Amino acid sequence: MSLYCCDFAEGYAEFVSVCDRTARKHHLCDECQGGIAPGQTYRYEAAKFEGDFYTRKMCERCDNLSASLGELGYCYEQGDLLGAYAEFLRQEKRSFPQWLRDMGYRP
Repeated sequence: MSLYCCDFAEGYAEFVSVCDRTARKHHLCDECQGGIAPGQTYRYEAAKFEGDFYTRKMCERCDNLSASLGELGYCYEQGDLLGAYAEFLRQEKRSFPQWLRDMGYRP
C-alpha cells in the first residue's frame, strides 16, 4: 500500500506525529536521499494509516518543498516528492532549478 502525503492533511490517518528534530547522527532524507548531518534540523513524521505504521525524515529543503506543494493542493506519494515537484514545474511551465537537474529530473 502506498501512503499519499495528503492523507495526513485530510485526516485519514489514525494518528500523526510531526516534529522538528536535531540530528545526533547522520541520517538520509527519505525524499531526496540527501544527507542530514549531525547538528542539522530535520522534520520527523510518524503516522498510523489503515493499520500500518509509517515514518519519514525530511531535510530542510524537502520539508519546505513539501509544505509549499501542500499549500498549492498537490498530493504526492511518500517518497516521490521530487517527482511531484518536477511534474508541478512542467505543468506550470516553470524552469527547473539546477539542483533538481543535477538529480536527474528534466523539464
